[in-house]
Amino acid sequence: MSLWKYVSIREDVFNRALDEEVAPSLSRVLFREANKIYVDPEEFINITYQTNTIKKIVSEVIESFISGIGRTIMLPSAYGGGKTHIMILLYHLIKKPNLLPRILGDQIKIKYDALGNIEVIVIDGTDKRTAPSPLPGEGLEIGGKVIKTLWGYIAYKLNAYDKVQTYDEMLISPEKITLSQIFSGKKVLILVDELGIYYNRLAKAPQIGDIKVIERYVEQVVMFLRMLSESIKDNCVVLILSIPAELTEKGLEPEPGYEDFVRKVENEVARVAIRAEKPIATSEDFANILKKRLFSEIDEGNAQVISRRLRNLHVDHQDIIKDVSEDVVRLYPFHPLFINVLREVVERNRDLQKTRDALRISRKVLRCLYEKVKDLSLIMPTDIDLRIEEIRTWVITKSFLGFDLVINKVIDKIREIPVEEGVNSDAYRDLAYRLSLYVFLRTYIYDPYLEPRSEFPGKSEVVTGAYDPVRYEEFLISPSMTSELLDRLSSGSIEYRIPHLYGRDGYYWVTRLLDVQELVKKEAEKVDDLTAVNHVLNEVKILFTRSYDAREQAKPTVFTLEPIVLLRSELIEDDVPRYRVIIVTSPLEDLIEGSYSSGSIYDMIYYRSSGRQKTMRRYSNTTVVLFSNNLSEWRDIINVAKMIVACERLDKLIKKVYGDKRVVKILEDELKDLKESLGRQLKYKLVARYFNLIAYPTRENNVNIVRVQRITPTRKTLSEVVEETLKSVGKVLEEKYAVDFDVLVSILEGGPKQEIKWIKEMKVSDIVSAFFEDPALQMIPEKYVKEALLSGLRKLSIGVIRGEKIYFKSIEGTEVLSELRDDDVVIPLEKAAEKQIEELSRVEEELKEDIIIRRYYVVIYEGKEIPVGELKLRYPDNYVKIFITSDVKLREERIRHGFDISIEPRRLEIKIDEGLEKVNVKILIKRVGKFEDEVLLKPNEGIIEPLKGVPDFEAIWTIPVPKEPGEYRYVLQAESVKLIRSSEVELIVKK
Repeated sequence: MSLWKYVSIREDVFNRALDEEVAPSLSRVLFREANKIYVDPEEFINITYQTNTIKKIVSEVIESFISGIGRTIMLPSAYGGGKTHIMILLYHLIKKPNLLPRILGDQIKIKYDALGNIEVIVIDGTDKRTAPSPLPGEGLEIGGKVIKTLWGYIAYKLNAYDKVQTYDEMLISPEKITLSQIFSGKKVLILVDELGIYYNRLAKAPQIGDIKVIERYVEQVVMFLRMLSESIKDNCVVLILSIPAELTEKGLEPEPGYEDFVRKVENEVARVAIRAEKPIATSEDFANILKKRLFSEIDEGNAQVISRRLRNLHVDHQDIIKDVSEDVVRLYPFHPLFINVLREVVERNRDLQKTRDALRISRKVLRCLYEKVKDLSLIMPTDIDLRIEEIRTWVITKSFLGFDLVINKVIDKIREIPVEEGVNSDAYRDLAYRLSLYVFLRTYIYDPYLEPRSEFPGKSEVVTGAYDPVRYEEFLISPSMTSELLDRLSSGSIEYRIPHLYGRDGYYWVTRLLDVQELVKKEAEKVDDLTAVNHVLNEVKILFTRSYDAREQAKPTVFTLEPIVLLRSELIEDDVPRYRVIIVTSPLEDLIEGSYSSGSIYDMIYYRSSGRQKTMRRYSNTTVVLFSNNLSEWRDIINVAKMIVACERLDKLIKKVYGDKRVVKILEDELKDLKESLGRQLKYKLVARYFNLIAYPTRENNVNIVRVQRITPTRKTLSEVVEETLKSVGKVLEEKYAVDFDVLVSILEGGPKQEIKWIKEMKVSDIVSAFFEDPALQMIPEKYVKEALLSGLRKLSIGVIRGEKIYFKSIEGTEVLSELRDDDVVIPLEKAAEKQIEELSRVEEELKEDIIIRRYYVVIYEGKEIPVGELKLRYPDNYVKIFITSDVKLREERIRHGFDISIEPRRLEIKIDEGLEKVNVKILIKRVGKFEDEVLLKPNEGIIEPLKGVPDFEAIWTIPVPKEPGEYRYVLQAESVKLIRSSEVELIVKK
């Protein structure tokens, strides 16, 4: 049974770029910068699961506008909790009210009139375009004025800036009456999101100018929220205000770092505001959001089938399999424990943003499953597979980095556990991993606990969360065997026992027994930037050809084996005919995708350093630059590198610091594991996350430019990333195209044409150099260019001259080229055929004792053998085509005695109006060897004088001219006692 028969995954799930945009900011939607699924109202509603909270908030907003009574709605939620999604939904619904029935039902249609002319104002605290401030450069310049406050911005959007201009300039909140005047007679929806970020950023701003002005303004922002909430009660205005806090039984629990903001807003606004419930209140809400965002179709009928199967499994194994059958029907295609585990991870891991990161993780899980697992019944919690790096980095985050060591040890140990005879080893070890993984996912977020807790899972939960009957029953692995395996892993013999996994008092959990991370962090603070940078530079060189998981090595097909690794952008001296990659490690923040005709990136590609000057490269099509514009990622990389260096230093110090050998051994092992983990993290970041742009030479409108292209890292080495990206834009070709002669000609001729034909006479070195020198061309390595030319030679599309010798048609007795030299000359096929015909027209004679050995080439055409030397005479109009398409054979005659016939000319052309009645042809009969017999000449037409003679002798053959135009052939037969030979004359009569 395969889940994929019963569900259809949304196409956007396979777009990895959208993993980073599962929840765009409000301003990106406003300015239509987000993906279409967020910007298009209908598509957005299609991916929106309507929780009770969403319906209630939408209803309250609409009722406010219908009744004309304003209200403030506080939307408390932690980051990633769904508050921005609600605001985007409200924005779309007010802009396009005909979509409201999809939320509130058809009865809302009769109230459309009340929803017209509503103005929507967006304030996004992360974007100065919608949230100006007094900080330098963060004002909104409009018509010669600079708006510096939130109240100034709102008034401007309502064409009432003149009413608050003084307040805006003085950075003082307007009083209630002034705000009421602004709103008078208008219907307004104000969406305020991420104001906590806005507040904190200003409150903690560096001391620029008069810091007290900024401090006073921050306090005025809070006061303004109060005035705003008070003023809108008497107007048709709705304010939606998101608060970075969780609504708990004890009240609002602020997100860490936002305590001051939340306390002040609650004091000033809460008494006049409606406090909305949590956007995502239940696990069913959580699951339905995932289903809506990940799947376009789900066959709910199959949920019943799976539910019955799991119910039967529980009945047969009640002690070790939980009954999840009812939940499966509600949460299908997710296993109920997948929802529980994922929700607990994103809510307890302080580095993650709840639903936002749950979506991000689920997208990655779903893609990996679809690509790798054919048979499965449900999406299991253990499909959050930490063996997959892109999933691991979102589960084992910075605050839990020590657990990266734990899971590595688990994975390594799993490979070693014994497998009983007759059991499939891959399936058994996979199950062992999933049992360990389930315990890990459920308990790592409770770190650091060394003792069992009631929140930890029991055996039945672990087995239920890891065992999918569709995946294991075919290997005869039962729930009972799974239970036994869990016992072995948690408390069995040394061969089975998994490090850091414990089972006691009926509970299972993982913990870090000894964490050296703090030691490493403190030591890392002493590591200078230069040391860290040098470590990164060395890693980048290695990662060019070695994969970040160290399992594979890739050899570049186009570029040189070693890249040029630089700390920052600078010119290099050499200018050589080789394709090479320059990797700039420090971020180039000012560069984005696009075309550049000047600047540092342009100079790196088109210029070389010459003393203190720069000189244009001859080989302008040889250099690409791999780089990043991500400063924050670079800082993370440097920090990781410092920790790696710190591990190396601590490894040398611990024996001096600690006297206890057991402690030293534990520390050494932990340091080694941590260093390896950090090394993997650094490598993965560099290959898969940091380097995000590539610059390459090209030409637009006959001007050399540099194109900067974003890369999508799908490979594990930097060289593969570079070449795959350049293939995607057509700058580098797949080998099968790069060695194709027709493709080569098409490129050199400037693009596809009806007829692919080589018309030039060029040295091989010049052809190769063209690809190194001309940015308009693709980057094709020398060996591929030569292979393409050889393929053209084999197809008889070109010929090659080497010295005095012509290479064209492969013929018995002639040399065949297997490789090209730089000084070989490539010529068109017609010229090549002419030269080869000329070369093969020669007749070689060799005298051995009293035998003459004669060698010559013939063309097999229309069943006849025509000497190559006679081909042009006989077929002057198409002899080249005949030569190319026909077989050419080497013939050898051994003559002891005999004679030859020579006719001159063999072909004649005359016109009827010339009035000729006859033509004369000269015949030469030449002795071969010691021949002394008489030869008799017998023409099939005309007369010959003399008719006979003993060679050598000459004769004249007189042939009458036909009266009608046409082509006529006349045969002369020469006979001796022992030998007969013949030859032909062609006469062409024209009008």
